[in-house]
Amino acid sequence: MLDRVTELSKRVEPALEKYLAHAAYPELREAMMYQVRTGGKRIRPALVMLSAEAAGGRVDDAIPAAAAYEIAHNTTLLFDDVVDRGEIRRGSPTMRIEYGEVTSLFTCFRYREAMERALRDSKNSAKLSALMTKVIDNVLEGGILDLLLEARAKDEPFLRKYHKKSVTMDEYLLMVKKKTSSLFEGCARSGAIVADAPQAVEEALGDYGVNVGCLFQATDDILDIFGEEEELGKKIGKDIASHKLGNIAVVLALEKLNERDRRKLMAALSADSLAESDIADVIAMMKDAGIREDATKAASEFEEKTIASLDHLPDSDAKDILVALPAFLLHRRS
Repeated sequence: MLDRVTELSKRVEPALEKYLAHAAYPELREAMMYQVRTGGKRIRPALVMLSAEAAGGRVDDAIPAAAAYEIAHNTTLLFDDVVDRGEIRRGSPTMRIEYGEVTSLFTCFRYREAMERALRDSKNSAKLSALMTKVIDNVLEGGILDLLLEARAKDEPFLRKYHKKSVTMDEYLLMVKKKTSSLFEGCARSGAIVADAPQAVEEALGDYGVNVGCLFQATDDILDIFGEEEELGKKIGKDIASHKLGNIAVVLALEKLNERDRRKLMAALSADSLAESDIADVIAMMKDAGIREDATKAASEFEEKTIASLDHLPDSDAKDILVALPAFLLHRRS
């Protein structure tokens, strides 16, 4: 499975260069390529291509759409790093550190145009473009919901007005389905669209994408708090330092911890700043309460739903890889 995903990932690299660097003068070209050259698993473009193949289409037909979704994903990372003041991603300085926040934001606009250039080169481009518009709308809404689910509201009128002081699992899942799952759903649906697949196949792959996205985000949340910095390529506990209630481990901890420990966690999430030792203490408290195991169990439920979504697809090598992918994502370490 990993060999196949790696091979598909390599096939999208020239397309990323083509669409991102289009007509850019040399200095801008360097900035445009920085974000995608820092690495990444390329799971989303691989999902577009695998979905196309599983739906009876050709991988080559899916490459432009695959590039569009990898560019869309990196756009969300650029925004996140500006909003969260991120300094390290994928083991390298974030673009806001390397080039500055203004350049990061202008690059986001340029990335949106690159997505459209890629989709215009695709089969069924009008349908793909309409789907991407819906995906971006959802991602942006999810990003706002994520900001509202912070223990310490950012100093902006809208965020102060609608700030939530607590979070339920339903609110967390709504945010995740918009901010993260929308991209995965769009990837899987796009594969079906370029394959000219029946609507039932597109719907099945769309359901698959939604649940893969939930699983991916839940695992990301778990790694943020319980992962290893050397493997993850960024600081552990960033969500705690960033006041995020919208993390599955935090949601479960606030439900499970006793009153004293719940106050300690909320105090850490609400603090102006935290020393690394303070973050380590909170993480140790959550580990002792079994929160990592609880969060992993909750994430594994999405794995079961993901596999069930593919029941009606015909057997193929691509389907086998899609079936195996959730377990890989659930147990990843970076």
